[in-house]
Amino acid sequence: KSDAQIEAIKDSCLNNSVIELVPTKDESGNFISQDLFDMNIMLNAEKIASSCRGLISAQQNPDSKFTNLNQERARAHMQRGKAFLILWKGAESFEQPNEIAEYLNQAYTSFKRASELDASISQAHFYMGLVKHFAGVQNERDKHYEDAANSYLDANSFGSSDSYFEDDYVVLGRLAIELRTKDHRRAIDLYTTAIEAMPTNLETKYNAGLKFSLGTLFAEYGFYNNADD
Repeated sequence: KSDAQIEAIKDSCLNNSVIELVPTKDESGNFISQDLFDMNIMLNAEKIASSCRGLISAQQNPDSKFTNLNQERARAHMQRGKAFLILWKGAESFEQPNEIAEYLNQAYTSFKRASELDASISQAHFYMGLVKHFAGVQNERDKHYEDAANSYLDANSFGSSDSYFEDDYVVLGRLAIELRTKDHRRAIDLYTTAIEAMPTNLETKYNAGLKFSLGTLFAEYGFYNNADD
């Protein structure tokens, strides 16, 4: 394909909004209900999944300006996996049992492929764990969450222009909640990284919420000077 064709497919895949399917938990660990799905969201997810498949399979011309299309393909796999999670949730909401397992399998495969193409994408590990959570495979979920935390806290991987995602702060906050009773020091590091990763254009209430959670964690374990900050 020409660079112009690849650019158009890339825009359709990567620059379309996918609702993030990261279940929100309160401080007690209970899931907060999310009723976000309708047919328009499902159709948008199908469109994104199709566009990203086109980017993944695109063949470059020898003189292409894209020097490392694998990085773009890795991000396309991430976007495609998130779209499949939306389709899975829709199939569940609209009682389509034959499609539920297939969408989960396709989501996991997409996230796994993204990790294989670009090992610095920390989110891939988290989303593989999220799929296992939805599938009820808790031991594999926990292993993927550990891998995600390790990747995010590795200064050599997280934060580079190639591995960063705008919603990383959401994933970091979720990982911190998962780990706060198991490893409070790593949970503190994850909350701190979430605050640093938050885009500057977001409302201050999100930042305040993360800082409050971090402060309560400091207080729980006796780090009162830090909690005051």
